[in-house]
Parts: sequence; structure tokens; C-alpha cells
Amino acid sequence: MKTMKILTYLVFMMTFVSCSNQETKKLEGSWTIDSIEINGQDIISQFTSNIITFKKDNACILPQPRENNNTEGKWKINKKNKLYYIEILSEGNKLNGKYKIDFKNDTNEQLLKMYLLSNDKKIVCTKLFHKFKN
Repeated sequence: MKTMKILTYLVFMMTFVSCSNQETKKLEGSWTIDSIEINGQDIISQFTSNIITFKKDNACILPQPRENNNTEGKWKINKKNKLYYIEILSEGNKLNGKYKIDFKNDTNEQLLKMYLLSNDKKIVCTKLFHKFKN
């Protein structure tokens, strides 16, 4: 009986780690930011670039806001109620915050899209150098 509980726990943990690893692998790399909205207002023009990069060591390079030079940050993925969230930590950067992550395959363009949603922000990105086949 005790062995069965341990096996069940191990299978559960392997499934969780596997899903988390899949989401992390999708996230890692560079993304073109298609749009950034805060409270429904498009603010992409407030940045000097539209690229965001998530590195394997949980560091990230964010687009530079026009009002300061902070492009460095950290990120981490959390799972809550079968949903994945990313927290971007970057002092002074408007992208700082916690977002629900939603990945979608754009079948027309054969590209991977990422939607980052919070209470007041919506960021839509396209993965660079990533095509998929149906």
C-alpha cells in the first residue's frame, strides 16, 4: 500500500514537471512583440524595440522603455489550477508583472503565438525562428 502511494506521487510529480518543462521550452528563446496594451491602450511606441528574450537561466532581456534603460529582468513560471503564469521581475520596466500564459499555434502563418494577460496588460508575441507543421 505504501509503495502504491509512493508510485502515485512519483507519477504525479513527473507529469507536473513534464508539463512545466514543456511550457518552459516553449517560452525560452526570442519573441517579437506584436502588441502591448495597458488598460486597452496600445503602448508599443513607448519602447525602443519589440523583442523579448527568455533565457534558460531565468534571465530575460526586455524591450527598452523610452523613459529609462532597464532591459534586464528575471522570469519564473508557476502553475495554478491547471493554468500557467509567468512572473516578469524588472524594476522600472512597464512589462514587470504576473501574467497568465496562453500559447496558440497560428495555423495560417504556421507560427507559435503567445498571449500574456494580466488584470491591466495584454501582450501578444510571435516566436522567432519557430515554425510548426500541421
